[in-house]
Amino acid sequence: MFDNTLPQEEDIRPPCPATNDEADKVDLFVRETHHRMKNMLTLLGAWLRADFMATAPVNLPQAIDGFERRLLAFGRLYDLLSKRSDRRYTSVGDYVGTLSHALAAAILEPRRIRCQATIGDGFLESKRCERLGLIIVELVTNAAKHAFPNQQPGLIQIEAFYGDGFWHCTVKDSGIGTCGARRGAGERIVEDLARSVGGHAITQSCSDGTTVTVVVPHHN
Repeated sequence: MFDNTLPQEEDIRPPCPATNDEADKVDLFVRETHHRMKNMLTLLGAWLRADFMATAPVNLPQAIDGFERRLLAFGRLYDLLSKRSDRRYTSVGDYVGTLSHALAAAILEPRRIRCQATIGDGFLESKRCERLGLIIVELVTNAAKHAFPNQQPGLIQIEAFYGDGFWHCTVKDSGIGTCGARRGAGERIVEDLARSVGGHAITQSCSDGTTVTVVVPHHN
């Protein structure tokens, strides 16, 4: 059953950080920001090479126009991530749905990767919802970067639903999987972000793709 009602004021509790050390919390977000920026620049560099190093003749104005649209799409994505809600609670459906569209435009569609989002109704404390958004961005970016080599097309599914006091958010790709691969910086950041709101991440990977589910309590 979905949690589709706003909690009462007396139910409000502060978010649960992974640590009581304020410096550690700042360090987590600095690492996440730097890693996200590195991934963005890597993707843009790959697209630039693909657009301008093709064996076929390049329509330069068209290629520049396409690259500019990608830069603007990244700008809209980062604008969404930079905004902080002045409301105590945020609609998960609205926020994650909007974020999914922004991710598709900025990262997935240029790589011929389809995006499907299935989001349940309900509300989450705004800070926790925004943290969940950072996790989704990290997971989708990692999948786009690693799961589909050689510009192969594919599918990434984003799901979020509420049940038994927890939000379950899943990002699943149809890529090559990471069986036996070493944990990367992105995976560690996702785990740290999940712990920062009292949650945890579960990863399953095989030859036909990777599924990561992050479970976040509705309240601390």
